[in-house]
Amino acid sequence: MNGVPDGTLSAEEFADLRNNVMAAIDRRRRRSRVRTAMAIGAAVAAVAGATAGVIATQPAAVGEQNTYYSCYLEPRVTERAPYDVVETDPSPGQPPAARPVADRVAAALRLCGREYEAAGAVVANPTACVLKDHRIAVFPNAKAADAATFCTGLGLSAPR
Repeated sequence: MNGVPDGTLSAEEFADLRNNVMAAIDRRRRRSRVRTAMAIGAAVAAVAGATAGVIATQPAAVGEQNTYYSCYLEPRVTERAPYDVVETDPSPGQPPAARPVADRVAAALRLCGREYEAAGAVVANPTACVLKDHRIAVFPNAKAADAATFCTGLGLSAPR
């Protein structure tokens, strides 16, 4: 910086210095906005993911758990089963109370067996598993694995 003899900056030097400072401030503001936008995006994604996980694992209502069964043709869990069956409410007029799991499994196997037969589907060794929403579903188990091993392989739990 040449400036004038008393050490002050010339008008040109002052303008250059001012432009450099303003450009640096502008770069920092832009970087800050990008970081803020990225942080907000990450937070929204995290909340959406956590909420989806909570929503996806909400148990079905007790009345639905007692009477609504899913019958699959393949040993693979999908959004919707090929056949869904609803049993007549075993205790109409009563507030829904959870039926014993053994009763729900027997009903699911019986009703899905009828559904498979009516559709002409051959299902090897039908096995009941508990869906994430606590309803019972029936799947073909061609290798005749025990229910605990088979259901765990599908990402589900075996009825207990």
